Amino acid sequence: MHPSAGRHGGGPRPGRWFVPLADRPYARATVFLFPVPGMGASFWTPLATALPETLEPVGLELPGRGRRTDERRLPGISHLLRSLTEAFPVLDHRLPAVFFGHSAGGVVAYEVARALAARDLPQPRLIAVSAIVDPRFVWPRFREVRYPSELVRTVRNEWRQTTDFPRLALNAVLEDANLLLTYRYREGPRVGCPISLFLGAQDALIHLEQVRSWHEHTTAGVIAEHMYPGGHMYLREHWEAVARDLAEDIRRSLPPAAG
Repeated sequence: MHPSAGRHGGGPRPGRWFVPLADRPYARATVFLFPVPGMGASFWTPLATALPETLEPVGLELPGRGRRTDERRLPGISHLLRSLTEAFPVLDHRLPAVFFGHSAGGVVAYEVARALAARDLPQPRLIAVSAIVDPRFVWPRFREVRYPSELVRTVRNEWRQTTDFPRLALNAVLEDANLLLTYRYREGPRVGCPISLFLGAQDALIHLEQVRSWHEHTTAGVIAEHMYPGGHMYLREHWEAVARDLAEDIRRSLPPAAG
């Protein structure tokens, strides 16, 4: 999958979902970066910059965020998944695709991959999930920690402890957290691509054992687990390390001729 608007200009921009974050004319794979609660596609700019030239980073922009602030926000997770699943097939499929999602974005990435498989459409070669529990535990875990109020409190506290993290619109975080609260996991076929795990060692919002059980959702196994110092928003301190580890996971998941 490859968003042709990023390289050739004038190409399809289905629903304005896809925001090219770096020009990579010699890319061998496209990395689709799924939304972080409350943030637009530009949140991923530091990771996009740190990724090697062989990877083309594309951020996903939700209605009501970033370049789409003039659009009405989606009322539920089912609307989001349906819209994304319809948008992906319009893209140019010449490059292999990789999905990377942080927090709620990890669940969305996984469910979009399942929806694409159900339609017999091209699927990602790798799904990388960050700071999110196995989909079966999303609702029970977030209810247990009084989600979304706990997420807002955690993110706000982490932001206060650093000067390099951009100011968050906490009401936007709350709105996106409420969006995820409409999610309910449904049993179904596992994805056929490998999964890699990324998490912060001091993340108070997730249980480690509920992250490691992601292997039960793929027929190709979990190929790597990466842990970094920090909490739920550990990314802000480890962009280069995450980019390096993600690039290695992608290299391992692609055929030798592709990377």
